[in-house]
Amino acid sequence: MEQQIDNSTQQNSLLGKRPKLITVFCIIGFIGVSFILAGLFMPTARQLLIQQYGVLFIPVTLLTTSLGLIGLIGYWKMRKWGVYVYTSMAVISIGYGLIVGISFDFLDYILPLVMVGVGFANLKKMG
Repeated sequence: MEQQIDNSTQQNSLLGKRPKLITVFCIIGFIGVSFILAGLFMPTARQLLIQQYGVLFIPVTLLTTSLGLIGLIGYWKMRKWGVYVYTSMAVISIGYGLIVGISFDFLDYILPLVMVGVGFANLKKMG
């Protein structure tokens, strides 16, 4: 009986410990979200983005930024739903970027995929 209690305590202590890589990615993500939102609310930047990518760019970017922020919060709290929400953001964002012709950029395509990979690699540690 005592062994079972010790094992469950060990399992619970392993669950929820955030790896340093996830912490670093979350901090980068939180900073990135603030820059994206600032850019969307600057009239000159918003007009330039609409001219370059179309009217739907702003609402799609707001949607993906919101999903990304929610996903990052889930990652930070070490919750599985954070990985799933962030993955949906990455799929929508990359898909839309490819459709409207956003040029290939490390932060736009590779970093979200790496973050998704890190999330799924650590899924067993999440609650």
